[in-house]
Amino acid sequence: MCEDRKDKIEQLTQRFRELLEEKFPGKGSTLAQIEELTEEIGQAIEAEIEDSAIGEQGDGKECRGAFCACGRKARYVRNYIKEVVTLHGLRRISRAYYSCRVCSRGFAPLDKQLGLDGGGTTLPVRAKIARIAALAPFERCACELRELCGLDVSAKTVERVAEAVGKAIGEEAAARDAEIISGSVPEPACSPERLYVTVDGVMASVDKGWRECKVGAVYETRAAADGRAEAVHIEHTATFGDAEAIGDKLYALAFRRGVVRAKQTVVLGDGARWIWNQARDNFPGAVEIVDFFHAAEHLAEVANSWHGFGTRKAEGWLRRAKQDLLEGRHARVMRSIVAWRPADAEAKKLKATSLGYFRRNGDRMRYDRFLAEGLHIGSGVAESSCKVLVQARLKQSGMHWSARGAEAMLQLRARWLDEPTVNFAAYAAMPRQLPQN
Repeated sequence: MCEDRKDKIEQLTQRFRELLEEKFPGKGSTLAQIEELTEEIGQAIEAEIEDSAIGEQGDGKECRGAFCACGRKARYVRNYIKEVVTLHGLRRISRAYYSCRVCSRGFAPLDKQLGLDGGGTTLPVRAKIARIAALAPFERCACELRELCGLDVSAKTVERVAEAVGKAIGEEAAARDAEIISGSVPEPACSPERLYVTVDGVMASVDKGWRECKVGAVYETRAAADGRAEAVHIEHTATFGDAEAIGDKLYALAFRRGVVRAKQTVVLGDGARWIWNQARDNFPGAVEIVDFFHAAEHLAEVANSWHGFGTRKAEGWLRRAKQDLLEGRHARVMRSIVAWRPADAEAKKLKATSLGYFRRNGDRMRYDRFLAEGLHIGSGVAESSCKVLVQARLKQSGMHWSARGAEAMLQLRARWLDEPTVNFAAYAAMPRQLPQN
């Protein structure tokens, strides 16, 4: 061990001893006082250790010049101070700054060595930012980081880090999905008895307009205490892309869950044509079921338009129509809607749309048979997925997103939702050194 390093360790050890002698809780202290003093001692010595260790790294000016990313030698300009947020507080680091005369790029070699990004946060700090940003709006995230972790970062820094991590997660997922779609991945050994695939859509404010986010989930079921089948092992996927994009993501997710060897695959959807087109392409032979609650919503629209919103007649018709669907009397429901004589253009349009919907999805509404087979006919997984994945994080009051930001946050949230213990540090490393001074 070199003498300089040995001296620094001795100094830190002595400082720790002094802090303990000065602040160590005495007899009669409450647990709260002991906690507070322990935290105070720890923070003080951690900060001093960190300052000393950072000082050991020098300023990045070990030679007369440094090489730029373009391969040419750069010239030293001067030392700049960079403020960096670490887990133990704000640090001011002096770094030698170089400039390339050929490409005009500026850089500080010490930044790469220390793993600094353009925003002045360390990798562990970025990992914490990403985790809390998956739960809360950026302003609130910055507040929670200050209160819980003592980290003083701005909402803009939170946004930048969260989007970068979400983008990295999305890129990894896209590469993995593309490999599965290409057919080059061996089939997983798992063979579930019954695998459910469900998908729905929810609107969000993106690029000063409204765009649909398509949300999918893959899950299995188990018998609950009351005998009903309940959803378990739910995993999510989502995108602001088109029907084919969510179709590919759902297939890739289902593939990893063993859909190729599943004894039965069930696709649940709201009746939209694009859902069943994707189901036929990606899950041929699957049992297709229109989520009963979506079918009931269509019936409610008919009931309220026909008999008046919330009237006893409307409620009675709706109750009977729902029971008919559940008990396999789809044709009776159709005849009842045919018998309706709307008085205005809007109601006539609703009648035509409803008849088309129930006629087109007749085979997907054989609820009596599905229930007899123990199948889910409306688990609420798709709707719940839209709420927890999109509405709870991307649709809070006043939120407006760029397309890039919305997609990145979607991937960040989905990963946190499916894997609460995910190591965000794996995605928080900045692969490109940003120009800075």
